[in-house]
Amino acid sequence: MQFSQALDSFFKNSWLKNYSISQKSIAIASFLLFIGVTAIGISEQYKVGILFNFSFSNLAIFALSVLYLIMLSQYFLLNDNAFFYYVLYLFLNIFYFHNVVFFGDQRIFLKFGYIHNQILLSSLLFTYFLYSQFALHFLNLKNSNADLQRKIKLCSKIYLSLFFTDLILSTFENFFWNKNIFYIFFQFACIIVGFYAILNIIIFKKTRLARIFIAGTICYYTGSVFGFLFNGQIFTNPFTNIAMKNWTFFTETGTLLEVIFFSTGLAYRMRLIEVEKNVVEQELLKEKLKELEFKNELLKQRESISHDLHDEVGATLNSISVNCEIAKQQMQKINPEAKKTLDSIGSASLHLIGSINDIVWAINPKNDVFENITVKMRLFAADLLIQHDVTVDFYADEKLNALNLDVEMRKHFYLIFKEAINNVYKHAQCSEIKTRIELIGKHIQMVISDNGIGFDSSKVRSGNGQTTMQYRAKKLNGSLEIQSKNQKGTVLILVFPFH
Repeated sequence: MQFSQALDSFFKNSWLKNYSISQKSIAIASFLLFIGVTAIGISEQYKVGILFNFSFSNLAIFALSVLYLIMLSQYFLLNDNAFFYYVLYLFLNIFYFHNVVFFGDQRIFLKFGYIHNQILLSSLLFTYFLYSQFALHFLNLKNSNADLQRKIKLCSKIYLSLFFTDLILSTFENFFWNKNIFYIFFQFACIIVGFYAILNIIIFKKTRLARIFIAGTICYYTGSVFGFLFNGQIFTNPFTNIAMKNWTFFTETGTLLEVIFFSTGLAYRMRLIEVEKNVVEQELLKEKLKELEFKNELLKQRESISHDLHDEVGATLNSISVNCEIAKQQMQKINPEAKKTLDSIGSASLHLIGSINDIVWAINPKNDVFENITVKMRLFAADLLIQHDVTVDFYADEKLNALNLDVEMRKHFYLIFKEAINNVYKHAQCSEIKTRIELIGKHIQMVISDNGIGFDSSKVRSGNGQTTMQYRAKKLNGSLEIQSKNQKGTVLILVFPFH
């Protein structure tokens, strides 16, 4: 149970699985080892004078080496885990064949002591684990077949446990089993597990990619089984051909056919990914077009509402205001009390007209641009204050001009400014007012200051105007601060984020 949990932990936390940087480092290390193995093999073959002797093994390793380099380059270009595990799988096979059969069955690495025989055999067992990991990513089982994924993962765990067990037990020189029998047992176990995996893929994964994988796997396992049977002398090799009488011929042939199938499969898989990517891009494009159409429709509706409010409600309120003025003149001598009522109605109508104009301006999409906001603010302050001999100094950062505020942000921002200017007009008794609006990082800051009579902020309670401004600042996800002292003017600071 503890060993099984350790394997689960290995799979969940494995650096082979989770960290692409480590994967690339391992791939680079395999390439450097590949260069070293090839260089040593060629050097030793040259020393014994068999470098240019032709053999089937020579051809097989050359073909595998070329495919290894192609797959390695594809991995770095595409960063695909299927290529990563297949690159390592190819490298270990090349490593094994270099040691066993390179150029005329000369065991160069074993003969000259470059590597221990047991490590060589254990590395071959590890290829089964890499093979199963390749299958998981090659067939995309995580997203397509969870049940089959669990079964292939089980095979991976068995392969890994066999590899570690073989590696650990091989350190005991006087182990009571014959080492060849022990190795044969492990190889036989790997083959049985492999056939179990193939059977499940045949049953549960009926796609063209799966058929390519099955064909390549059958070729590999057929060659491995024949090589295993003849190498272990379980059966006598009946072939007399100079190439086929060597058991490695079958393993090499199976591996080469498998590589051809898998290379084709990987190319087909990349085409499927490209097609799927194009489909996703088309869907995203359709979604963006729908979103754009919706926004355009919303803009049209806002513009229509803006015109309707201006034409219908605005005209009606103007009519009420005009009629109030006429009625006041008519009632001035007849009923003075009625005149006061009409004054009140007229003032309310004018206030409502101003509010409606602000709403019309706020929802009109033409005013989304920040420059239009500052123009309206500048005009409002000038119209209200200059006629009362108040100097208006208004500055807006040019970097703000290209920004767009949505309806809600624009409305709250403008109405805070409007309320502040109205307060200055009513209470400040100032001769100058300054407004600075700047873009600071990802925040917009507005500072309004005057040189009026000010007030003691510790004694004066917040009125409805200040409460409303604080409410609007919160709606902007910002902060509003008012600083004031008697006879030293007032400063309002608004800061809110812009995304």
